[in-house]
Formats: sequence, C-alpha cells, structure tokens
Amino acid sequence: MSQTVKRLHEAPPSLAGLLTQYLNRQRTEMGWYGDWSDAEESEFEPYQPAEVNVVDPRMALEEALAAAQWLLPDPTHRAEFHTRQMRHVPDWRTLVRRLEPMPVVPFALGYFPQLVRDVRQIWETDWQHWKPNSPHSTASGLWEWGELMLAQRRPAAALFAVAVLRWLGQTGEARQLFRAVKGHAPDGWSLLLVNEDAALLWQEGDFEAAARLWESVSSDAPPFSFNRGLCALLLGRSRQARELLAHAAACLVESSAWHHLAQLLRLLLE
Repeated sequence: MSQTVKRLHEAPPSLAGLLTQYLNRQRTEMGWYGDWSDAEESEFEPYQPAEVNVVDPRMALEEALAAAQWLLPDPTHRAEFHTRQMRHVPDWRTLVRRLEPMPVVPFALGYFPQLVRDVRQIWETDWQHWKPNSPHSTASGLWEWGELMLAQRRPAAALFAVAVLRWLGQTGEARQLFRAVKGHAPDGWSLLLVNEDAALLWQEGDFEAAARLWESVSSDAPPFSFNRGLCALLLGRSRQARELLAHAAACLVESSAWHHLAQLLRLLLE
C-alpha cells in the first residue's frame, strides 16, 4: 500500500492536536529576524506568542514556490523555481514581514500558508460573501523586475513577479505581465500556467470561473486537489471540499505547511 493510500485511510488527527501542530509550526517560522538570503537555520523561543507578526521570509519563499515543484515534470524547469533563483525579488522580505492575515489562500505561486495567521478568521468568515482583500503593501520595482527577467530570458522569475503582483491585488498589472510570460514559457509548463490563470481568477473573487478552470484538467496533483477543495469550500460544497482537501493533505509530506493547512481546513469543515 502506498504512503498516500495509507494516509487516506488513517484516522484523522484531532482538531485540537492539529491546531497545536499548525501554531507550533507558525511559531517556528516566526522566530527569525535576520537577512533571509544569508540565514542559516531559523531559531525560535518556545514561549513566543503566535500573534507576533513575523514570518521567516526564506521559509515563506520556499512555500510560495512549492506549486511549481508539483506541476512541472521536467527537473530542469523545477530548478528554475528554486529559492536560489528568486533571491532578488524586490521587497520580498518587507512584504512578508508586513503581511496581512488571510483566512485562506490558494496553492499557487506567490502565496504561502503562513498568510493564514489567525485561525479565528476561518471560523468567523462568512464564506458566501467573502472575497480576497488586497493588501495595503506594494512592491516598488516589481513590474520592472519582471520585465527585466523576461528580457534576460528568465521566465520563471518573471512568472513569480506575476504571482506577487496578483497576491498584492494588482491583478491588471499581473494579467498584462502574465500574457508576456506565456509567450516565453517553455513546453511543459501547461499545468503550472493553468494553475496560475485560475489563481488570478480566484484573487479577483471569481470562484466559479476559477473552479471550472481547476476542474478542466485531469491532474490530481496536490495543488489542484487543494484548490478545487478551496473553491468548493467558498461555494458552499462542504462535503466535496472535505474530500478534496483530505486528498491534498494525504499527498503532501508532513513537513509541508500546505499539508497542515489542508488538514486544518478539512477538519474545520467537520
């Protein structure tokens, strides 16, 4: 029996236990204050409160690139989305440090589970009327950096610029740059581009259109299962959401913050 199948049939952890794991992981990632590009391992104080608004930019970047590792079949293409290739994203450290909590985020480039900082938001949110808010932060030079990356034939970095612009709510600029990136994208990026296209619709609050796009492909890779489950949650399809989020969680390693977020959302739907 494969590990994924085995985990799908295991008894789920308790909600209390999962909340403890999730918040402990958040504390681990909030204890680091240095220059993210040069840091060694993060350290934390076990008594540090989860409300402290600090996230390790390096860990956030790793999770913000995770979708590419699942959706690109070519290891050479996956290597282009390694954190080393994104060390000079404009204002990344500042944006992460000034992040505003969100109750949910899609599993796509630019987003990271550490944005879900306040579990109370999940309980208290009226999903039928909720739409993603645009953060108040902006990244100076991000558009120009994305264009520069395209000029230097680095479409992966340019696509990540699109993702950050999208997360910041600058969807018009994101769409324009995204069109240019698609013209430079190599063969083999089709699943990744579909995921990013749907995430743009999601950020604009068009959950129905985003769901249709995520459902239009046959892949059941964790980002697609997670995002289909997320749309099902937002569209009031709780049973479908639980099943999809359970599948995503079972396919993700426990060291992944996306695994813990999928588990958390699923259990909150019980």
